[in-house]
Amino acid sequence: MKSKYVYLSALLFIFSSSSTGAQVPVVEVKENLNVLENVYSVIRDRKDHLKGGSYTNYLFEKGIDKILKKLGEQATGIVVAAKNPNQDEIKYEISDLLYYLMVLMAERDIVWKDVTDDLADRR
Repeated sequence: MKSKYVYLSALLFIFSSSSTGAQVPVVEVKENLNVLENVYSVIRDRKDHLKGGSYTNYLFEKGIDKILKKLGEQATGIVVAAKNPNQDEIKYEISDLLYYLMVLMAERDIVWKDVTDDLADRR
């Protein structure tokens, strides 16, 4: 089993470079990772505790086929957005894709550590 140090190192390696190749301060990286962890925690909580009117609960109730359909739609949305010069549209679509990926992760009981461990093993 890998230590928390390996997990944190993998996360920092993956998220510590900006698009220009410059290093991003570790504090900023940790804050960015906290956003993903916090959103995932809310999604996971919705899976475990039904909340009326929750779109996330709706997805879990409809099941894997609905989750995968939405994931596919979002992947296509990114492709379409990337063909246009509007960076805000691309960021919006990527955010949606990450949301649906996290719903899939929760549905299949996969946590961020599982993903980052796999990424770290690939380098």
